[in-house]
Amino acid sequence: MAAHTLKDNNPPIVVGSIGEEVDIDTWNSFRYGSNAKFNGNYNFTYHSYSGGTNLVQSFTKNGYMIESMVTGRTSTLYYERKSGNTFYQYSAVGNEWLREETTLNLQNIYTSRIVDELYVHMFDFENYEYNTDDGKYYYLDYGFGTQVMFQNGYLTHLFYALGTNIFEIKLSFETTINIPKSYYYK
Repeated sequence: MAAHTLKDNNPPIVVGSIGEEVDIDTWNSFRYGSNAKFNGNYNFTYHSYSGGTNLVQSFTKNGYMIESMVTGRTSTLYYERKSGNTFYQYSAVGNEWLREETTLNLQNIYTSRIVDELYVHMFDFENYEYNTDDGKYYYLDYGFGTQVMFQNGYLTHLFYALGTNIFEIKLSFETTINIPKSYYYK
């Protein structure tokens, strides 16, 4: 199978535009949103660095990539939807990539990731200040850094940093997954 990319077309936001100001009800609909809030085509990349572990998870409607880097060792898996919950999984075998079929509940994985991240790193609306220059909300306590951005009614960016620990939802509706050239095992 030749190398190819997975990406979602027609994003519901203007990519690269500044964020928008929202009211407390919109804020809380995301902060306390049930899983149903994110049951659509939600495209984003999650990045975290904590305790020497670097984790990247990229999501598109039909794909998923997870990469973990711990002290110089990297492990990466790619998933591409075949149909329904049947996916092709791409895993490294030496210097090549093996393509096999597997099952995966992609919606559950991306929904759990974003809901958990919002629960842990998004705080009460009244503790943020909106910046009209970049369209982001900044937390008013400067003991740590946190930013939240909304575009066209979607939460499109969440950043939290405490010391060297970083947790971020980014590239909303513009994440691309580069599937490597692969082979089937026979």
